[in-house]
Amino acid sequence: MPVHHNTRQKALILDVLEKNRNHVTAEDVITLLHSHEEKVGRATVYRFLRELEAAGKVKKYTLGEKNTAYYQYTGGDSDCHGHYHLMCDICGKLEHLDSAVAEQFAQSARESYGFIIDCSRTVFYGKCKSCAKM
Repeated sequence: MPVHHNTRQKALILDVLEKNRNHVTAEDVITLLHSHEEKVGRATVYRFLRELEAAGKVKKYTLGEKNTAYYQYTGGDSDCHGHYHLMCDICGKLEHLDSAVAEQFAQSARESYGFIIDCSRTVFYGKCKSCAKM
């Protein structure tokens, strides 16, 4: 499904996603746009994120107790592989965890129990480096 970003608002949203390759929420996108005094409606942001997800340009992760949706811009890169996540209980920061130990754990679960872990939905909760210093 081709993505049409033929409006100024869609181009602005895409620019935010390309510059913030980590996970962002729709509200993060809206806040970033408004901080630069760009007027883009909430519905436009959500609608365009759904369009980008359907086209394979962003990955959507629904994580946390509140089932908050996080988006990661991939640009359709097929090399963007599944990975585990670290989420801060204090500030909500979400980071990728690429770890050989986590992969060994998943392999052990598969070999010992026949259980296949969905790494894209596996989240380890704790405190990020910044919040741990407080």
